[in-house]
Amino acid sequence: MSSLQSQGAATGVYSYQSGFGNTFATEALPNALPSKGNNPQVNKYNLITEQISGTAFTVERSRNLRSWLYRIRPSTSNFSEYVPVVNGNNFCNGDIQFEIDPNPLRWKPMKNDKTSSIESAFTFLEGIKTVATSKSRNISIYMYNFGSNMNNCSMLNSDGDFLIVPQLGTLTVQTEMGMMQVGVGEIVVIPRGIVFRVTSTDLPGVLCSGYMLEVQGHFHLPELGPIGSNGLANARDFLYPVSCYEDLQEQEVIYNKFGGKLFKREIDCSPFNVVAWHGNYSPFKYDLDKFNCINSVNFDHPDPSIYTV
Repeated sequence: MSSLQSQGAATGVYSYQSGFGNTFATEALPNALPSKGNNPQVNKYNLITEQISGTAFTVERSRNLRSWLYRIRPSTSNFSEYVPVVNGNNFCNGDIQFEIDPNPLRWKPMKNDKTSSIESAFTFLEGIKTVATSKSRNISIYMYNFGSNMNNCSMLNSDGDFLIVPQLGTLTVQTEMGMMQVGVGEIVVIPRGIVFRVTSTDLPGVLCSGYMLEVQGHFHLPELGPIGSNGLANARDFLYPVSCYEDLQEQEVIYNKFGGKLFKREIDCSPFNVVAWHGNYSPFKYDLDKFNCINSVNFDHPDPSIYTV
């Protein structure tokens, strides 16, 4: 595995680039990025050029989301068809009919019901449970609980963006664009279509748990309105990964959430083989301690959402 540690701001064990929605350029090997243009006839190191789009490519420039990736093997190499996951799909597509209940309800602590042994507990993917979903609003809320790392498997969401909020345990999030470490008090966003894997250096010995929000769209910073130029979440505090790749030829299972259902396929190499990339479509993380609240300072508390990012 290799990464260009000279780029970005070093926080923890990994380096980052900062600025919400910025256009970034990062390479793990010298001159892996083309000196001009996006798609040269021959790339340095014989890398394969691919573009990943987060929006229709004809939208206005201010809303266009895309990144160019330069990888060791194409994402379609040795392509095998996705097949449905018969057991183990804990996602909900919003078509389930629920019975309403006017009585006061309380969430019980989520239990790991696969086994009592932490060492052989759920992985991140296996430990995801649907809490609430609204098909009309294109939003879902999940909880996760896991005690084993994802080995030789990864996942992507073809429906929307995932926002992950750790409650217990520090997460190591490996993505096609690079590595991120996400601790309690931070959040991480994985955009639609980007392959990722969640593990934890705290394992074995603890159960990692937290929450997830899924939107079938993309996250953006709200307008500040009468607040003015500054406050709330500042763009400079959002951190994006630098290029970090692995060149491995071994069996890997990729899970794909599509239409609220789970599918899988096998490949014979690591999907995390992007040596360089540039663009404005990438995973990112944010430290909630850097959120600047705008609140009432004389009396009362007008609105609890004032502390919501």
